[in-house]
Amino acid sequence: MRFADQMAAGAPRIALADWRLPFCAAEAMAFTAWCGLHEIQIDFGGPGRAPPLDTPQALNAVREAGRRHAVSVRALACNRMNDLGLHSPAGTAAGRAVRDQVQSALDAAVYLGAEMVFFPSFRNSLIRDRQTLEDTARLLRWACEQGAQRGLLVANENDLDAPAAQTLVTLVDHPGLRLILDTWNPLKAGVQPLTLIEQLHPVLSDQVHIKDGRRDLEASVPLGLGDGSVAETVQALQRHCTVETYVLENDYRCGDPAHLQHDLAWLLNALR
Repeated sequence: MRFADQMAAGAPRIALADWRLPFCAAEAMAFTAWCGLHEIQIDFGGPGRAPPLDTPQALNAVREAGRRHAVSVRALACNRMNDLGLHSPAGTAAGRAVRDQVQSALDAAVYLGAEMVFFPSFRNSLIRDRQTLEDTARLLRWACEQGAQRGLLVANENDLDAPAAQTLVTLVDHPGLRLILDTWNPLKAGVQPLTLIEQLHPVLSDQVHIKDGRRDLEASVPLGLGDGSVAETVQALQRHCTVETYVLENDYRCGDPAHLQHDLAWLLNALR
């Protein structure tokens, strides 16, 4: 079932995240258009993840799919950083792999017409002490400099509380840095999204990840049916931020369209 009939003129822009779909890259763009949506965030891919977008063939397929289906790549995610370790020291093999990945992702984003590349800080990239905070800031500052040369914003997604996140921003000290807000990940770490919005809204990205969950489950749950107080977070975003795109990031990889249909309808209603 297409959802286009729910998208009234002037409605908020809603995107999908291809790493949470049963398809990736060009196929995910076709699926996005089938849903009646026109924006997507795409994962750069890599070993253990989606096929990487670091070949001309892969990049051309995505760009052609965007043209064919009128779907734009809003941001490129570099989720492999969760495997590599974003804060790996620059002189190590891991550090060199991180920097190579940053360069490749930024170049791919330019080719695909994205305006932002984001590098998450989860799993092997978690920030849990001053050293990993400083090492992450050092890498992000360099990435922001590289991004600025290409006309791109650089973003980080993490589960830090507001003071630690502000320290990260201060250490990076670059106008091209943004923080991606997620409506559920902070809560899993004991951090209130409302506090992040109130204290960090000047540096938050205008692309926000929308998902819900329950503290006793690893899996995501339909929006509004979990412990995330997503409606309250969306209201706070509307009060404090200029959000250009709400990115549905619940897990839709099972292929059941009912979950996605519910979430899209719920989000459209919450944004009215």
